[in-house]
Amino acid sequence: MNQTPTDSKNDIIITEDQQQHIAGQKEKCIQKRLILLLHAHKCQRHEIAYPNTCTVPYCSTMKDLLQHMIKCDKYRNCTFTHCFTSRQIILHWKQCKDSQCLICQ
Repeated sequence: MNQTPTDSKNDIIITEDQQQHIAGQKEKCIQKRLILLLHAHKCQRHEIAYPNTCTVPYCSTMKDLLQHMIKCDKYRNCTFTHCFTSRQIILHWKQCKDSQCLICQ
């Protein structure tokens, strides 16, 4: 007896509205990471004159990540938290030409 995916009690059916909501949440997470990365980059330069003055949550984590990314050459194989995905986000931001981009706005 062949079962289609919708015949099983354990299958989850996601509506189009739910898919759009999930996609929107993913874009918001990516946008938040981009904002944090850009802040951390700017903050690194500011920190030279005023060390340890930033109170933005996760800024120090993002600064550590940026320092790691400078020397990382493992790309997809890197196990450092958020390294590869942050590299992709930054690359997108640098290359994005869409004035309506929900991530770069």
